[in-house]
Amino acid sequence: MDGVQGASRWGLRSLRPKSNYMIQQSAIILGPRSSGKTAIAFQEALTASVHQNSHVIICTVEERAKRQCPLSIPSIDLSNNQPVTLNNIHMKYFDPSQGSAPLLSYFSHFHLLQRQPHLIILDDLTLFCPTYEDKLRMAALLQKVCVHATVLHEWNKSTLDDSNAAPSDPCRVIITDSFNDVGEYPDLTAFPHLMNSLWQTKSLTPHSFEIKKINLASNTTSTQSSWTYNISKGTMALQSTTHVS
Repeated sequence: MDGVQGASRWGLRSLRPKSNYMIQQSAIILGPRSSGKTAIAFQEALTASVHQNSHVIICTVEERAKRQCPLSIPSIDLSNNQPVTLNNIHMKYFDPSQGSAPLLSYFSHFHLLQRQPHLIILDDLTLFCPTYEDKLRMAALLQKVCVHATVLHEWNKSTLDDSNAAPSDPCRVIITDSFNDVGEYPDLTAFPHLMNSLWQTKSLTPHSFEIKKINLASNTTSTQSSWTYNISKGTMALQSTTHVS
């Protein structure tokens, strides 16, 4: 698929094996509402911030963020890293009633940010980009933003005069979005160059959900791996993992 081939074309590569990421490339997470999409995305944000000291920008709706905080992850210990973690994660709020213009404008001026991100999360994208054309424009902008941020990270490392320094991880984008009323996502082809991996979530019980990685490299969208999480008292805990060879 074009999105998979695009990874090498832009110089995108998997993160170092020692990283703790589950989603190691730019990705889109799809599923019904309230099926763990935001929880998984925020887990990636915390992992990037705590373990990689990465800068994360999360674009979401302020009202939703305040009403329903993301689930916590017991495997991430914030006791010694909380100040750094909070400084690394920046929330950017948008009003869905204003349409796609504010979000598109923000990313059009992204190069002016003093600190470029390592991870960008767009939560529930259809709220801001309801049409296929909006998503196409957003995907094109995000592609430019990722390339620009990655080049700047590499340039900043080169100024340290450390020839042995490991290459910077490429800037990633994680998009979460919901299926429509009939359980479909007709706008999937709007992200051919960003979607290095596709993930799907579904609720199993009121207190558990599953996320599975879809194998885009095959001719069929077969399940490659799956993770099951239990939810208890605002905490998300991994229950089981399945990998398909």
